[in-house]
Amino acid sequence: MTHLHFEKKGSGKKIFITFHGFGQSAQAFEGLETFFPHYTFYHFDLFFHGKSQLHRDKEEVNQSLWKDLLTEFLEKEEIDRFDIMGFSMGGKFALMTTVLFPEKIDQITLLAPDGIKTNFWYSMSTQPKFFRNIFRYTVHHPKPFFRSIKFLQKVKLLHPSVVRFANSQMRSRRQRRQVYLSWVKFRNIKPRLTLLASNINNHGIKVKFIIGLHDKIIPRENLQPLLKYLKSDPEIVLLDAGHHHLIASYIAHLHQIQKKP
Repeated sequence: MTHLHFEKKGSGKKIFITFHGFGQSAQAFEGLETFFPHYTFYHFDLFFHGKSQLHRDKEEVNQSLWKDLLTEFLEKEEIDRFDIMGFSMGGKFALMTTVLFPEKIDQITLLAPDGIKTNFWYSMSTQPKFFRNIFRYTVHHPKPFFRSIKFLQKVKLLHPSVVRFANSQMRSRRQRRQVYLSWVKFRNIKPRLTLLASNINNHGIKVKFIIGLHDKIIPRENLQPLLKYLKSDPEIVLLDAGHHHLIASYIAHLHQIQKKP
């Protein structure tokens, strides 16, 4: 049975929905209710993370399935309007939600979001079936993968921080399987940027980006394919952080704002 798990926090009248990044869970955004007491938060586990489950017969998570799941959730929780937040992988789910439910969204906050500019290696690993098979082979036989990224770093085709990130996310078989499933099963969660921007423009949705100055995984320039279609300039907050620690840096940033008289 397909089940999309969430944790509900806070007791405010407004609604905030969050989607975490790869290797995280609903708990990644815990504590935000401290800074937004007028919100009730719904922190979701994405599939292959936490307690969410995708039925084994489902080939992929696509736009149709995502719409059905969120429609059921919104009706059950009696939610009419909401704000949304996504980090990294969760960013593309936030963007797809904005494509599907623009009339219900007031603001989207995106922390180093995936889904705007598609990474070359992601496209190679997930779109042609031949390369998906190689990717699946890597889950059980990782040595060629690690040799390849070491070579790509040596010839300066990969930044050292990207290599460190890959090593940390692909260390164990469980992690490699999680990467494979997340990349392959989510490959069709791809918001069409012109439609996304049109929805944002036509519905007056506020947009905020939180970007790490030292982020080599999803740097600031990755926003440009969407920014060029937006009629209003979004708020962009630049933090002294890399990719891994962006949520923690954002929470520290909120602490600093809270301290100001």
